[in-house]
Formats: sequence, C-alpha cells, structure tokens
Amino acid sequence: MNTQDKYARIPDKIWDAINYVMQYASKSEDWLAVKKEILWMLPNKYRKYFGRRHQITRKNTLNDFDQLVIDYWHSETGKTLRIADNQRHDPELVSVGRGHATREANKLRNIINEKEESVNT
Repeated sequence: MNTQDKYARIPDKIWDAINYVMQYASKSEDWLAVKKEILWMLPNKYRKYFGRRHQITRKNTLNDFDQLVIDYWHSETGKTLRIADNQRHDPELVSVGRGHATREANKLRNIINEKEESVNT
C-alpha cells in the first residue's frame, strides 16, 4: 500500500487541523495532548474518527484511525506520539458485565447475613 492510499480515508478538514497543530506542537510526544488540540479545531461531527475512552476504566484506547494519524505525525516530525502507561487501557482487561460489582456486593452481604444469623441462633 503506498502512502497516498494509506492516508486517503482522512477527511480534508482533519488534514488541515493535523497540519496546523503540527506547526506549533511538532516536538510533542503526547498523543492525548495532540489529539485534544486537533479536536478543538474540528466540528463535533469529526470526533467519530478518533478513539474513545474505555467505558469501564475510562482510560484511553487507540483505534486504527488514531494509529494512522500517529504514523503520519511520525513521518512528518520524526516524533512518535504515545499514551502514558497510566492513561492507556489494558486491552487484555475483560469486562465482566454490567452490575458485576453489585452482584459481588450482594454475595458478600448474603454471606455476612448468614454468619450473623448462625451466631444469633
């Protein structure tokens, strides 16, 4: 795949924002800071292209589009954009489902209640 094909799916409005941010933040290596600057320059309808925070951990994830922008940034500036380890979602973390904490709390409450009942009788 040549370079033109690789970047063809990036809308022109996003290209303009990326290149503008690159003018003043070309030394940055923090993807979240660069992404925030890019998003501030774009209408809300372009947010759908970028990765979102994980719904449970609220930590950031990279999607294919983010990686494409990071690759472009590296090719133009020589800087590799990264997310700090403490801000990146662990992809191996598996969601146990909605209400999991409540179910665990209920199990614990039942165990405590059973122990209290056995002591009182």
